[in-house]
Amino acid sequence: MSEPDAILRWPSPQPQPPTARRAVLDRFRRRSALGAALVILGGALLLASSVLHLVIWAEFYRDVNPIGLLIVVQGIAALVLALVVISLRSLGWVAAGAIFLALSTIALLVIGGVEAFGYDQSLSGGYAAGLSAVQTAGFIALATAAGLLRSSGGRKAKPSRTVGGKADGSKVDEPSDRQPALDMAALSQSGIIR
Repeated sequence: MSEPDAILRWPSPQPQPPTARRAVLDRFRRRSALGAALVILGGALLLASSVLHLVIWAEFYRDVNPIGLLIVVQGIAALVLALVVISLRSLGWVAAGAIFLALSTIALLVIGGVEAFGYDQSLSGGYAAGLSAVQTAGFIALATAAGLLRSSGGRKAKPSRTVGGKADGSKVDEPSDRQPALDMAALSQSGIIR
């Protein structure tokens, strides 16, 4: 073994046991992946709600004022909101999508079974039941995604970076893989330290 090799000895690349930081990072990754999937699912259900509103308007309420106008406005608003939710995926827009779907479902349930604007409404039809199910599922997906986004600070979950320590703030005990471990005996034999 040559003298420089004896002085600086690189640690062997042994598999490290899972640390608290690694566990936190894994949890953030899982939460981030689940949140992203729920945002996309909720946005898709919001888009489906938009399509159902526009189909209902085209088939039944095109010539009915004022409820026909309200249905088409709600369909267009849901379309725009779905595209914004899916593309931006921020806490504010995800929460807005969840609130929109909740209010839309409440309005459907309140107006169902009563006479509104001179027309008898019913929830027993295929479109109303399907719309209620789509909006409820979309609300659950977006509300859950908003909760996950809120717990990660309102943005995609990223671990906090610390200098010279672990994610929980404690100091690192093991030597870094990037820095060599000094062999004190080799340094004293070579005369560098006495």
